[in-house]
Amino acid sequence: MIDVARATLDVIEAVKTKQVIKFDYGQDVIREVKPTGFFGDFDGFEGTDESTNDREFRRFRFDKIQKWMGVHDKFEEIDNLKIALSTAIEITKEAKGLSYPIVDIQVKLSGLAEKHGLEEEMEYCLDQVNEASRELESRFFECESVFEEAISELELSLYDD
Repeated sequence: MIDVARATLDVIEAVKTKQVIKFDYGQDVIREVKPTGFFGDFDGFEGTDESTNDREFRRFRFDKIQKWMGVHDKFEEIDNLKIALSTAIEITKEAKGLSYPIVDIQVKLSGLAEKHGLEEEMEYCLDQVNEASRELESRFFECESVFEEAISELELSLYDD
């Protein structure tokens, strides 16, 4: 059973600030609802279920809710994602360091091939290594876009509200 007093205050806050609240009926499906008010003698609240395609208007009873997460502040989530993006950028900078051991290995292989008259053949293979190295580095930097897209989606959802 949830703390209905806390949930009631969260619903009031969400209605006033047009925020989303999160809760779970105990089926491991987190609902995101933008409440519009209460029904009955504060038996529950009503609002649009943001997780449905049509944002269906529904009623939700407090006594059926198993887990209450409360007000979902999109601004706070955006701030947290921006911090995560900064961290991701720092992490992906490490991808640039991947090229140093690769260059060392290439120099050794090139020297060995030169000793045995196989420079041309080795050059072809090392060109492929260079391309794969650039591709790997590029893929790491694309990982930053996961956070950038999430931030953009949240910022756009603020305008939809």
